[in-house]
Amino acid sequence: MERNKYSRILLKISGESLSGGGKGIDLEAVRWMAGEVKKVVEDGVEVALMVGGGNMVRGGREDYGISRVDADFLGMLGTLMNGIVLRGVMEKEGMDAEVLSAIGVDGIERYNPRKAKECLKQKKVVILTCGSGNPFFTTDTAAVLRALELEADCFIKGTKVSGVYDRDPERDENAKFFPELTYEEYLRLKLRVLDITSVSLAMEHNLPILVYNYTEPDALLRLVKGETIGTIIKGGGNA
Repeated sequence: MERNKYSRILLKISGESLSGGGKGIDLEAVRWMAGEVKKVVEDGVEVALMVGGGNMVRGGREDYGISRVDADFLGMLGTLMNGIVLRGVMEKEGMDAEVLSAIGVDGIERYNPRKAKECLKQKKVVILTCGSGNPFFTTDTAAVLRALELEADCFIKGTKVSGVYDRDPERDENAKFFPELTYEEYLRLKLRVLDITSVSLAMEHNLPILVYNYTEPDALLRLVKGETIGTIIKGGGNA
């Protein structure tokens, strides 16, 4: 078997990817995502998956008339609901999966790096929910933090477009695509696919960031094999 470039990954997907672009849960969209992850797991890759909650809770404190702290915890609970659905679908697809939560919830195991690593070694998909467990931090930042704790080879972010652009390519056909960026270039250009904190944390620990289009069949599998698709953000080199 051809050896994969990455043997342990942290994949971050949005809540929107599980909703078919709307609100709530679209089971076909969840099955699609589970199927793409299954291909990677069957190829021998250990997968930790950080899931967002935008399909369940969208907006901030202004939308709900509550504090930023409360709004962020509301969002965390949205990720937990997504994680439970993902686990159920993955298990029906014949996969082993474990939901771990960054905040205490009866009936759900609390996240800790040791437990998560044990699950990964057992070839279980580790579904990470509730972000970092703290308000004011995005799921992107939480995902980079978990990738470092779990000693992942890279942090992969799934999006609806081919990678990182200087503007939204769905709104501007002249948007410039970046196949490769250094951390410093990403921060200097003030790009918006990932927040500044997540990229700064990855830069400090030299963790490669890969951004790809999750809607393309087999794209995740091709990515872990080392195929050049999407955008890579790393140290050194030129964009």
